Parts: sequence; structure tokens; C-alpha cells
Amino acid sequence: MNKLILLITFTLILTACGSDNDNTSVVKEDLEPTQLSFTSKPTDEQVLSFLQKKGRFNIELSDNAGKNSTYQLRKRWQKGFAYKINAKIEEFPDAILRVGGFVQFQINGQNYDFDVVKPLTTQVLGLDIPKESVLLDLIQKNIKVALTNYRDLVFKEPQITLASKEDRDEFWYTPNSFKVKFNIISSAKVGSSKVETTQCLRGLRFYRDKIKEPFNRIVGELTKCRVLETKQYSNSDFNKLPTLASIQKEKQAQAELANLVDIDIPDFKDEKEAMRFVYKTLYSADKETAKSLMMKMFADMAFMQDSHAQLSGEGYRIMRALNYSLFETEITFSQSYCPQMFVKRLDGDSGEFWDALKKSKFRISIQKSGGKMVRGKMVGEKYKLSNLEIYTISRKNDIEILKSWQLDELCEDTVKKVKLF
Repeated sequence: MNKLILLITFTLILTACGSDNDNTSVVKEDLEPTQLSFTSKPTDEQVLSFLQKKGRFNIELSDNAGKNSTYQLRKRWQKGFAYKINAKIEEFPDAILRVGGFVQFQINGQNYDFDVVKPLTTQVLGLDIPKESVLLDLIQKNIKVALTNYRDLVFKEPQITLASKEDRDEFWYTPNSFKVKFNIISSAKVGSSKVETTQCLRGLRFYRDKIKEPFNRIVGELTKCRVLETKQYSNSDFNKLPTLASIQKEKQAQAELANLVDIDIPDFKDEKEAMRFVYKTLYSADKETAKSLMMKMFADMAFMQDSHAQLSGEGYRIMRALNYSLFETEITFSQSYCPQMFVKRLDGDSGEFWDALKKSKFRISIQKSGGKMVRGKMVGEKYKLSNLEIYTISRKNDIEILKSWQLDELCEDTVKKVKLF
């Protein structure tokens, strides 16, 4: 015979924060004093009777016999449920919350003592997703997150549309987060010689910080794809295929290049003239002028293949080291070198030049670059910068000696001891 043993008061707070961390309280539900004990396993009718209170409706129970388990030597029995309740969201008064979880009883001998109602999942019903155009605009702004194969896409922009209503699987986790699926058709590099065109059904989860604000970020979920077409390429042709990501990077780099400080680069008659121009320009340059000079003077080796706007790894190395020597180190280039160029070594297309103390050196290499072959002859080549290293003093004693001089006086003194360029 079932019997009521004890009544206690407890409050259940349901929050649909999950991974959103948006702190949105979806519903607060006060359960009346309840703790039951049964002398045998509760029936579905008894569990339903227990749950049918405080505005819950459309209650469903799992169609199995429940689950027995042991935790910390205590036996327990669980029965799964799902029910609906008013979500109590001020901005969406008609919204419904669907709650899934289980009821748990502790097993003590033959008695089943009520332990807890455990909500595990929540879904907000009755909310409409934003217009497709709004979602697609946000996807474009977060395209690298939205498309797992973004870096390998080729040929043309992917076709992205909302999935059909049957496949869309809209799911609101909270008023500030929902998931919906999109159809995506794209072509991408695969392996070392293949391009596949695929049609994918991809779930994207959208987030916002507050209910009255627009959605502003995306997280991609699992993707289900089928291959529509496969094309094979030779390794050389495959490597030459530009990706959409590389095309976009080149556009951005070209735009940055066009906005650099304007510097008139003369047609140098020889390597020495080019060396002198670089030295003199950098001696009085600010950061923007220095960057513009380097980007316009760099030889092909400093750029990515088929680009004169995107720096290669070597180009970035030279540029970073240059910025340090010109603007970031304790004693900079213009603080320790002279306007005159003091020759340490000069060898055709390369040279080294002393600083004012003859302790550090300015190393530069010039080569012809950027031409093309016409009727067996290379034409259109210009003198370009292939390497640049500027060293500055760092030893405490050297810095003290340098600071004991006025730089122009030190330069006048050093002129007497070196070969001028």
C-alpha cells in the first residue's frame, strides 16, 4: 500500500544557460511540499500524478520500465519525462518551455523514496528565427566559423540557403540562442590533387547577449555532406588553384598597399644608388614611411607567390626586425648611426655600413627583380631590396659612450676614421 511519509518544501530553478552563459532565467517553478515514498516501484500513473501540477501540461513519460543504478553504494531508480510549461519570458508572453529530464527515487529495501526531479534539457517553443537575409549577412561576417572548409574553397562563393522546413531542425535553447540548419553547396580542395563539390546540411548556432539586441556570433555544429562532383588535377595545377581565402587576402593586402604613404621610388642606375636611397629614407622615416618604402622596394622573394602585396615569411621577418631597430629598441637606428654612410664592406650588390661608434652595422643587399622575358631577353627589371638588417648597440658601456657625445659631433669625429660611401 502506497503511503505518504513526509512533506518538505523545495524550489526548482530552471535556467537554460548551458554553454551560452547568457544568464537568461527561462522559468522559475515553485513546487509544492512534496516527498513521497512508495512500497513498490511507482507506476506511470503515480509519476504522472506527481508531475501534473503547477502549470505543467502535455506530460510524457519514457516508454521503458525506468532505469536502476547505484551511486555511492545507494540504489536508485529513474524515470524519464518531458513536459511543457509557460516560459514566463516577458518579451515573449506566449512562449512555451519544453523540459526533459527524469524523476529519481532512492531504493531502500522495498521502499522507493522520492529524491529529486532533474531537468536535463530545455527548449523554448513559439519563437521565430530572424529573416534569412539577416542570418546570411551574419554568416558572411563569420564565414570562417560557419564553413569548416573555408580555407580550401575554390572557384566561386559557396551557395548558402536555409534548409527546407523538414530539414531545418530549428531549436531555441534560450531566448538568446538558437540552432538552425543550412544547405551549403561549395567546391574545395581535398588532399593534394582533388577538388570536390559537395552539398552539406550544416547546423549553425546563433547567439546574442540580450533579448532586445541583434544576434552577433555563430558556432558551427556537425555537418552532413554528400559529394556532387570530383575533379582530379596534377600536383602542379592543383597547387596553382587559388582559394577564395587567398583571393580575399590578396584583395585586403592590395587595399592596404594602395593606402600606404606615397613615396616616389626613382629608377636607380645601379645597386649603390639604391642602397643610398634606402639608407637615407629610413634615417628620417616614421613608421608609415618605413613600411611604404619596404613594400615598394622589396624584391619578389619577400612576397607570397604571384603577389606583390602579401609578405612571405621572409618578408615578415625583415619587416619585423626593421621596426624593432627603427622604433622599438633602446637605442634606435637614427640615434646611433650618422647621416653619412661609413663603409665597412662593399661588394657589388651588397654592403655593410658602420654606426657612429663603429660597433654595429647596417647590412643591405640589392638585386634586380620584377622583370619578364621578351624574345629571350629579360626586360623591365628594377633594383629591389632582397635583404636588410640593422643592428644597434645594446651593451651598457657602449650606450654610455654614445650618450656622452652629441651625435653630430660624434659623426664629425668618426668621418676622419672611416671610408665614406
